[in-house]
Amino acid sequence: MKKLLLGFLLLITSLSAEAQWVRLDLPPGTYRDIHFSTQKTGFLVGDAGMVLKTVDDGVTWQKIDVGIKSNFKSVHFPTAKVGYIAADSVVVKTIDGGETWNKVLVDSLKNCRRVLFLNESTGFIEQNLGMVLKTKDGGSTWNPVSFTYYGKTLSPFYGIELSFGTPATGYSFVKQMDVQGLFKTIDSGDTWEFIEPKTYNGLYGQIFESLWFVDENNGVWGGWYDSFIASTRDGSINWESTTQPHPAHLRLKDNSGVLRSGIYDIFFPSKRIGYAIANVQSANATGDEYGLLKSNDGGKNWTFIPIDSGLYWYPDSRYKVYFANDNTGYIINPLEVLKTTTGGEEPVSVQEPLLKNISPNISPNPFKNSARIELPENVLCTNCSVKIYDIAGNDVTGNFTFKNSEHTISIISTTASIGEYVFTIIENEKVLLTGKLLKEAE
Repeated sequence: MKKLLLGFLLLITSLSAEAQWVRLDLPPGTYRDIHFSTQKTGFLVGDAGMVLKTVDDGVTWQKIDVGIKSNFKSVHFPTAKVGYIAADSVVVKTIDGGETWNKVLVDSLKNCRRVLFLNESTGFIEQNLGMVLKTKDGGSTWNPVSFTYYGKTLSPFYGIELSFGTPATGYSFVKQMDVQGLFKTIDSGDTWEFIEPKTYNGLYGQIFESLWFVDENNGVWGGWYDSFIASTRDGSINWESTTQPHPAHLRLKDNSGVLRSGIYDIFFPSKRIGYAIANVQSANATGDEYGLLKSNDGGKNWTFIPIDSGLYWYPDSRYKVYFANDNTGYIINPLEVLKTTTGGEEPVSVQEPLLKNISPNISPNPFKNSARIELPENVLCTNCSVKIYDIAGNDVTGNFTFKNSEHTISIISTTASIGEYVFTIIENEKVLLTGKLLKEAE
């Protein structure tokens, strides 16, 4: 069972020199995806039209205006100059490295999941509860892609993910209600052929989450059902599971023992080095732990790298992992972005002594209609603002009202739903503090 791991934290510019990760100092918001167009130039996108750009390898980030305020889900740059950003109802394009943007698809999307381009002209839009759209002319025209399963056309899709090992050869996993299957293309996605693996070790008994092919033959599959990672070396004819049978569930094997796990996202910056976001549980433990799974052999074997439980993790959110090269990478959860330059080999440091000194006192918590946040003496908040998010990362600030003084903030709500919330206290677009609220029934 996926478990929310909670703690109080300060979003800071950098951690100690020994720390293997840093939290990016970003404007408050909900972030969804990241992509680098060159070694140093990258783009980070999120809700309410949030687009940030870095030109110094992720050290600093600046807001850019793309002309719309949609909730952006995905960004991809097939070249240094040409890039695309997708939201639920619009796709925007740049041909000058992000200086200017124009709409190339409007009002034809629902539940957009990802934008993926093979080159500056040929690309795809994946939609949950929708379809796959393809363009061959840089977004001027788009057409639906067909997947046929034993004579049945699968549309609309419950879930979809494409992965191209070469510009011509790609794979897709498609879900439609109780039907799910793997498909292969050898013509850049014009046509897709259903694949029935000869061996798959329970592949179709899993809840699919992510697919990645590093070339035309070698790929990795990740998903949920108390866990699954599998790899293929022959273009999906045979799959080798990294799990082993267990009386209650399947457990992931790593170098330190046997783990149960669930996979959120997979990314390979090179053919041999790969990463996956996972929550795991050791064979004898009762609590879940979030972290990275890392492979040094193309996905055959994996090692778990824990992430400190002081970070916020939200059940059922789609976390993202992205690596610009073998060692420099990013993790996105709804309210923060982490960066490593060492392949994430050490646990994330949350600097516990510092956190204990700055954590606000909240009373009552849980609360019914109102709660009072007492701030540390060194934090003045006369001009602060507050953002509140539910555990899925949605901004629900409008369901609350606030009263501020220098060292206290009162949060009032009679309409917010019962449940768990995360608040951020902001001044001049800098996040000062963040913490957890629990609302209970009156």
